[in-house]
Amino acid sequence: MGEVETVKQALEQAIRMEVEGRRFYLESAQKGSHPLAQKLFQALAKEEDVHRKTAEELFLALKAQASWPDTAVHVSTGADLKTVFTEAIQSGGPKASASETDAFKVAMDMEQKSFDFYKDCEAKATFPKEEQFYQALMREERGHFFVLFDSLEYLQDPQGWFVKKEHHGLDGG
Repeated sequence: MGEVETVKQALEQAIRMEVEGRRFYLESAQKGSHPLAQKLFQALAKEEDVHRKTAEELFLALKAQASWPDTAVHVSTGADLKTVFTEAIQSGGPKASASETDAFKVAMDMEQKSFDFYKDCEAKATFPKEEQFYQALMREERGHFFVLFDSLEYLQDPQGWFVKKEHHGLDGG
């Protein structure tokens, strides 16, 4: 199999992963009752959709040109996720339900698997811009993982999360 076919297969897999991720996040947002969980899952669904669209555009360009396009590829910055989280913690709220925290754990696992997949793709990349694309996706997936991790900690113990983040101690300082 030629290198272009290998890259096309990787992009097809990426598209499937992003579609599945979006579906999971939308379902989790609908099932959830905690405002942070709902908003964060909706924002993550949007980001997964951006990744999918970008991968689809690259796939079509690769198919038409038989080479990776020579343009820089941009993916989301993740700023929306940080905004959603910041707004949610300012409004407070109860602990999340067990099913919501389970959804966060599944989501973190999905993001880690996506990161690992893109890292593998990056290592096998044959075009410089392709390598940059996978690096950008790796940063995105890692960012998603950490927002989910931080959110999960907050949802499980809001008061403890604030103490940890504010670095309050008992030393009087």
